[in-house]
Amino acid sequence: MSSRQFRWALAVLAISGLAGGALSNWLLPKGARAYAQEANTAQVVTAREFRLVDEAGKVRAGLGFSDDGQPGLSI
Repeated sequence: MSSRQFRWALAVLAISGLAGGALSNWLLPKGARAYAQEANTAQVVTAREFRLVDEAGKVRAGLGFSDDGQPGLSI
């Protein structure tokens, strides 16, 4: 690619970036904001371990440490 082609490609990219930003600003509603949902409280949290428990109380997944101190995930 010659330097002239490179400059043209760079100019096209810059113009398309500006046009895309302007278009999205025009199309998207003004003042629209996204908010995070409120955090749910955990069902089971124990020392150095997290457990995912179903409605019947059966442990379905766990994240914690083994006896030798290695982290582990069980599903």
